[in-house]
Amino acid sequence: STTGGRVAVTFGISDLAQLLNPSSKLSANPTFKRALAQLPAGAKADIYLNFEPIAVLASLDQGTVSSSGMKVLHRLDYLIAGGTHSHFRLVLTTY
Repeated sequence: STTGGRVAVTFGISDLAQLLNPSSKLSANPTFKRALAQLPAGAKADIYLNFEPIAVLASLDQGTVSSSGMKVLHRLDYLIAGGTHSHFRLVLTTY
């Protein structure tokens, strides 16, 4: 779906209203908080990707995912990118 000039790719959300008014907020997510702390002070997160839900989705159909690919995916924790006007950082962490 697109809204406000943004593209949203979702799984398990049946309509846009549910996406725009979620039951929980990303700012309360412990993994997001840990990732945000890796950016420069005052930075905005331009990209945040939590790999755990992706690994769960990928493992739903074992016939389409290689076991070596799943091993790599399960080792990834998160990716976050963002910064300020003078400092940008990209962080990829593993378990």
